[in-house]
Amino acid sequence: SLNGKLSKDMLKYSIPIVPSSTAWWVMQISGKYMITAFVGVAANGIYSVAYKIPTILSTLTSIFTQAWQISAIKSYGDGDNDNFISNVYKYFIIASVIICSGLIFFSKHLGYILYAKDFFIAWTYVPILLVAFHFSGLSGVVASVYSATKKTVQLFTSTSAGAFLNIVLNLILVPKYGAIAAAYTTLTAFFVTWLIRMIHVRKLIKMEINYCKCIISFVLLTLEAILVSNQVRYMYVWAFIIIAIQIVLFFPEVKFMAEKLLGKAKEITKKDK
Repeated sequence: SLNGKLSKDMLKYSIPIVPSSTAWWVMQISGKYMITAFVGVAANGIYSVAYKIPTILSTLTSIFTQAWQISAIKSYGDGDNDNFISNVYKYFIIASVIICSGLIFFSKHLGYILYAKDFFIAWTYVPILLVAFHFSGLSGVVASVYSATKKTVQLFTSTSAGAFLNIVLNLILVPKYGAIAAAYTTLTAFFVTWLIRMIHVRKLIKMEINYCKCIISFVLLTLEAILVSNQVRYMYVWAFIIIAIQIVLFFPEVKFMAEKLLGKAKEITKKDK
């Protein structure tokens, strides 16, 4: 038999997710269509190839997010829920920043391996797109809080704002600056989506995160991407310095994560023996 109240609650929860997923797709794909329309098919081909490396970060993030969403929903309502979510989110930010920084540092070298000669220039878009996908991953983790609290309307509004901004900026910037503008607009759209979600989520749960550290880290990450993408003089020296600063900035957390990973590795080794 049909449970009217349950059906109503399920529809209220699920309906906003459909346009939200569509808006998310728009943020990822609109730049490519704009490049084709204003710059040409060849430029779009090169830009599309650039997505190979950011997809590595996106895949790792998706694996985590899918598992994390279940934990976030199960833990919601527990006395220690806010602290649990804050800790997981904090360590996710740090891991994402470090992985993203490393991929930016090696983006040109990965381009030699992954791209054909005619498409090698695509690596110059990679650093900016990596930062964009970093904020995409952060937005995905925050979305789990919306799922747990059943606030999916806010999920839709935040994603729609990012998609709308992406389209507007692409229309303005891509005809003037070409394909690289699409990378920057994608970064801007994902950042705005994440920012809107963070502002709202703080009203739902108490997030115990050092925002000052995070802001410094995000600025450094973006700076590293710009330096490498523009191939400034001594870019690898600057990038290495930035990575070192990131590690020092989060040293206690990085040390804790390293100890945990080493402990797990030792446990697995002992079991295998």
